[in-house]
Amino acid sequence: MKKSSDLKEFSLSSWAIDHSTVIYVVIALFFLLGVSSYISMPRENYPEINTNEVFISSVFPGNTAEDMERLITDPLEEELKGVPNLVKSHRLLSRIFL
Repeated sequence: MKKSSDLKEFSLSSWAIDHSTVIYVVIALFFLLGVSSYISMPRENYPEINTNEVFISSVFPGNTAEDMERLITDPLEEELKGVPNLVKSHRLLSRIFL
């Protein structure tokens, strides 16, 4: 069995523990640089956000997935096919709410 003094010491950790004032100064420096960067970062009051995605969730409790597809999803998709500039449509059926 090895004694604890035989274990290899990680010198960087030991140095940081022995020189805690330097570590505190480095942490404060990083904090002040971060605050300075945040304050000087350019930003707009009302940025223009262009989102071209729509999420539609339909819930019909107590019905099977087939009924949901036949009564809700299929008619909804048929109506959405008429939307101009529609690039892609994706369907996800889940039994979470059923």
